Amino acid sequence: MVSALKPLLVFLAVGGLLFTIERQWNPPEIETIVILATELEEIRREWRKQMGRAPTESELEAAIQTYGDDEMLFREALRLGWDQNDPVIYRRLVQNMRFLEPELRLSHAELYQKARALGMHRTDIVVRRRLLQRARAATAKPLPPLPVHQAGNASGQVHVTQIFLSRDKRGEALETDATMLLEKLRGENLAPQAAHELSDPSLYKPDQPKLTERKLASRFGQGFLDALAGAELNTWIGPVASAYGLHAVWIHERKESGPPNVTRIPNSPRNDQALAAIRQRYRVEVSAE
Repeated sequence: MVSALKPLLVFLAVGGLLFTIERQWNPPEIETIVILATELEEIRREWRKQMGRAPTESELEAAIQTYGDDEMLFREALRLGWDQNDPVIYRRLVQNMRFLEPELRLSHAELYQKARALGMHRTDIVVRRRLLQRARAATAKPLPPLPVHQAGNASGQVHVTQIFLSRDKRGEALETDATMLLEKLRGENLAPQAAHELSDPSLYKPDQPKLTERKLASRFGQGFLDALAGAELNTWIGPVASAYGLHAVWIHERKESGPPNVTRIPNSPRNDQALAAIRQRYRVEVSAE
């Protein structure tokens, strides 16, 4: 994780100095973020949904600033190429193409490149959430080290049904079989319980009990868990790879990781200095149209 964050951390560390030097020689290149009327209404709607009332003028301004900051962080993550080296994003784009054009018989790498050519790395909501998650972590002020007895975090929990196709049993036909399985599950709108019989024999039953994220990763691998990050609930996703083969997965319920298992431990605060450096590159405007 540290190595993944280094590019943005380096940018933030030297950004102020470089900006000062560059401004003496070249005018700064300002990128404009336009918030459309439909997006402004969505900001208001989301506020009413969370708070049960309309925002005041100052609250709306703050919400617009937060929306603009998120868009800045998303664009910075794209500019730094984080979308090109993230396994979760890679799997998501491949899954999108499998769903969009199931008749294609292309490799994962070819499907990934086709998805990028269609601009999915810029428009897919799960990709956006993933990049924002990484960018927010990179721009958060680090907390002081915790004592050993305070270090444990309450792990998130997830309840899934996984329909398994064995690599040992299916060999070279595995990916094709997995694609056909997902087509059947989605095309026939099969509920999780009705799909159990489609699973190859496995050590683990199709319907997994509610497990902690650590426990789920210990059963199927960290890559399996990562592929579920940001995925929609109550729909078939996949193929999701594990050490044993490929899986079609239905997420019934997901509970995000909780705060550290101690009291009075603050959340990572926003690094205003880091955001200020990024804001030098952008201008946020609200469109009347």
